[in-house]
Amino acid sequence: NRIGGDKPGTEPTPVLTVAETAVQRKRVSRPSVQPSPKLDRKSFEKIFIRGKGYLDPHVRLVVLAEEFQTNRTYLSRFINTTYGMNFNRFINRLRLNEMEMLMNLPQNKGVPALSLVEKAGFPNYQSYMRTKRLEKKEEAIRNE
Repeated sequence: NRIGGDKPGTEPTPVLTVAETAVQRKRVSRPSVQPSPKLDRKSFEKIFIRGKGYLDPHVRLVVLAEEFQTNRTYLSRFINTTYGMNFNRFINRLRLNEMEMLMNLPQNKGVPALSLVEKAGFPNYQSYMRTKRLEKKEEAIRNE
């Protein structure tokens, strides 16, 4: 029986087999992965890293992709291959470096980390602590 869960008085809803579902998935158009003329390591670092775009706690891959006139798939692949990590880890590493720099500034001596996390681009203190823990774990694994 290929009919399931129908309410009285309505048209029967066909239940697709696994093979039919796979065929339908193949028909769904996916965005093409086209390189952007604006996206190379030099321009990316100039605009995003030196421009400190990572300090925006609301920065998202899709918005950044629009800025570089590409799609999120291509930008994600670019970051993965260029920097050897995914977008979130890349952003959080930049923020951790910013946090370290802020904490080492003479004018911030004695200033609690809690009041510096937002200046480093983290949405909140919990996000900073979680990222810091994950990076310490990764570092321990690399050093084994």
